[in-house]
Amino acid sequence: MLYIYPINQIAHAPQKYGGKAEGLYTLHHMGLPIPKTFVLEAGILDNEEHSVQIIQEIEKLILEYPSDAELAIRSSALGEDGIKNSFAGIFETHLNIPLNVEAIFESCMTVHASNASPKTKAYKDQSTKMGIVIQEMIDPLFSGVAFTKSLNELGEDVLLLEFVEGLGDKLVNGLVTSEKITVPYNQTQNLIQNNVDYITEQAQEIQPYQVSLLNVLEDINHQFQIPMDIEWAIDYTGMVWILQARPITEPVFVPTYNKDAGSVASFGQGSVTAQSYYIGEHLSEKDLTKKIADMPAGSILILDSSDTEYLPAMTKASAIISTQGSILAHTAIVARELGIPCIVGCKSASGSLPDGTEVTVNPSTGSISSEHYSSTGNTNTIDWGDLCLFDNIDVISLGNEPVLFQKNPDSRISAYTSPDADKQIIHLAEVYARKTYHQSPRHYKHDKYLWYFEQLRFQKIPLFVQFIEKGKYILRDKNPQEVRAYFQELREVSLNLVQRRDQHPNPATTFLINETLQSLHYAVALWFAQGEGIREIYTLLRDQNMTLTEFFSLNDDSLLFEHHPDLKRLFHFSKGLEQERNQIYAQLISINALDTHYFDTRESQAEKALYHMNILYDANKNIIDVFYENIDILYNDNNRHI
Repeated sequence: MLYIYPINQIAHAPQKYGGKAEGLYTLHHMGLPIPKTFVLEAGILDNEEHSVQIIQEIEKLILEYPSDAELAIRSSALGEDGIKNSFAGIFETHLNIPLNVEAIFESCMTVHASNASPKTKAYKDQSTKMGIVIQEMIDPLFSGVAFTKSLNELGEDVLLLEFVEGLGDKLVNGLVTSEKITVPYNQTQNLIQNNVDYITEQAQEIQPYQVSLLNVLEDINHQFQIPMDIEWAIDYTGMVWILQARPITEPVFVPTYNKDAGSVASFGQGSVTAQSYYIGEHLSEKDLTKKIADMPAGSILILDSSDTEYLPAMTKASAIISTQGSILAHTAIVARELGIPCIVGCKSASGSLPDGTEVTVNPSTGSISSEHYSSTGNTNTIDWGDLCLFDNIDVISLGNEPVLFQKNPDSRISAYTSPDADKQIIHLAEVYARKTYHQSPRHYKHDKYLWYFEQLRFQKIPLFVQFIEKGKYILRDKNPQEVRAYFQELREVSLNLVQRRDQHPNPATTFLINETLQSLHYAVALWFAQGEGIREIYTLLRDQNMTLTEFFSLNDDSLLFEHHPDLKRLFHFSKGLEQERNQIYAQLISINALDTHYFDTRESQAEKALYHMNILYDANKNIIDVFYENIDILYNDNNRHI
């Protein structure tokens, strides 16, 4: 009985030889070019009694290779390179092993032992049987990774290809920032080879070998019929070799390339703000173990390279930043599987974000920022997605959850998901926006999503509608006196409502008044001052060729106002709007018109109100929606109090 077989003799048996061997067997069966490969059955190295026979078989397989050949010893564990789990970079790989029995056997044992390493346990708790792939080394001119299916910003299916000169280990281990190209598909899933997008500066170096490489990758795409993650190499004769083929476990989106700010490798579950934690390179095993153990859970992990030796730290991180790396490297693949935001290739991150710095990683904009640092520089623009604007919104059900898409004044698309949306919802939103709006959206997971549905409810409250309409008139007129009168009316109305609430303390009336007060707070403090007010000022500034950032940095005695009286009028209007808004908060809280913890008790108040109104409802329905469905009962009551 043999333990080591040539790749062409193992047949279709992934549960015997492991995932990597299965992929190589399939490539060989398809007639695609792979290096001379032998496979050691999974689990055989668990038993030391097999060592003598394995050594004897290694002695024989050496004769199958040219005398000057070197070998790659790679893992092929059961479950590795699967549809759900890649184990990308988790196990050991040994390259350039000479045709020496002892060296080959020792490498096999080391790769086998990596099945019990800390990073393996961090990736997946369950142990698995380890098989071994023994491959002839290719001396490459270029090496790289290709994802046969990716989605670019225009919503087109493309082949995404990254490469480096020489061996590809520095690419997959995240030690360098690779060159990148994309190639679109036509309707028959053939590559449009005359429409290559060379994303990075040196990417055109691949041109002399491009046709041969793309033909092989196109063949793989047709043969496998599912999106594949391919490792490849081109030798000095121009021959294309396929080193590995596995399913893509999590889709990757072609990012907007920014040479200095890096590339978004994983959107995870959206923007993250936390304290930075840096782990440097070339640490001893003992020092690395201690550094990882000392890392506070939820930190933003900063690395100089994105090698998977840092995986135990990655699983503790809320986001990952590396100064080198590729979106197709092992760490990027694992970050997508773990659902952790990850930006790779941000060269200035490690020196600019010392430990303990509060950092925000926003994968939807590809930005990393702190109080004194921004990876994308000062773009001098406003974040429209944060403003309380709710027109031009499409509500789309994705994964049985509504997602909001808004077209902003700068023509960018914002995507809003619920605060507890998982990575799958964000993925679906990314796909939808690219295919529908032909751009990558800016993702938001904050209260604006909830406020959208609140303002739809509030439209059933007459006072809310009145204040919105008055606000529109004031924004058109821009009279500071009218602004003051508007906020004064808010104070008077709020005080009157509080008095009525105290005079008629039944649960239904109390809840209706509380909802009315919340709606007025929204109308004035959010829609008026943090939404339409900002947009109105922005619209007028466009004629002055001035940005909002420049406008709000002006002083009252600016020389610019001498020549632009309209600009001065707008400046005083905006300042008055801001001052009045800031003053109203303390006053409304002082008269008990606003409760900062209102939403903590809102549902229990609604339940008491519905009980008082004798309203029966389905317990599976949102109780606030049920109240608003029946709000007309209170307004039509002869004893109405609002």
